[in-house]
Amino acid sequence: MKKFFVFLLVVICLGMGAGVVYMKSSEDNEGPKITFEEGKDTNYTSDMTEEDLLKDVKAQDDRDGDVTESLTVETIYPKNDGKQVSVIFVAKDKNNNVTKKEFTMEAQDGSAENPQLGLIDNDGLTEDGDSTDTTEPAEETDMQDGTDTDAESGDSAEGELTPEEQAQKTQEDKIEQLSPQDPKMYLTTYYVEVPVGTTLDKLSYVKDIQDDTESTSDLFKRIQITGDVNTAAPGTYELTYYVVDNSGNSSNGAVLTIVVK
Repeated sequence: MKKFFVFLLVVICLGMGAGVVYMKSSEDNEGPKITFEEGKDTNYTSDMTEEDLLKDVKAQDDRDGDVTESLTVETIYPKNDGKQVSVIFVAKDKNNNVTKKEFTMEAQDGSAENPQLGLIDNDGLTEDGDSTDTTEPAEETDMQDGTDTDAESGDSAEGELTPEEQAQKTQEDKIEQLSPQDPKMYLTTYYVEVPVGTTLDKLSYVKDIQDDTESTSDLFKRIQITGDVNTAAPGTYELTYYVVDNSGNSSNGAVLTIVVK
């Protein structure tokens, strides 16, 4: 009789273990795959709408199938001295698994040279869009209407900021516009000059990540960095840091400008 109970206990334990393994294997932790169709336009102009940018972009999820409708444009960043722009696309499945993918486009009208470029109007996003960055109307207007009147009135004082100060202010403005539930990404600096041949530790530039529910240590493990730096070649490069929390809320895209001299 005793042996029977031992045997029964073993069977129950094995069954519970198998159940746990099954539940773990059945969890959906993978975000959709974002792809760009052959022939997608790679030329960027400042009058392009979100609809224009989303053309020929698809999102496919292993479980939910086609989730292209969830696609949004999170932000646009200038790169390579304004010759190109980096468009960040975001897609989400039904379990709020978020995927981001970068797409580089050639700037055709010089608009990418504007350091404030990159926060497109998200008023047209769907309710489940994860984009957290919004436009900055006042700054956009100031930049586009840079007339002699502005110069005479002294409104150009901001132009006297150093590159470090201007980069810092730009990122602080973006953080202020985040929703309370969005993670906030802070870097130790947003502009740095390094000599040719420097070995970069990209994560060393992350100062802090704040979230209303998750710890900094947990979010630190999920930091995503887009962009590339070739320290063997002089030039200006940009890295964009962001993180997505367990609720699918995306942080600001913290941009680090690296000048290799």
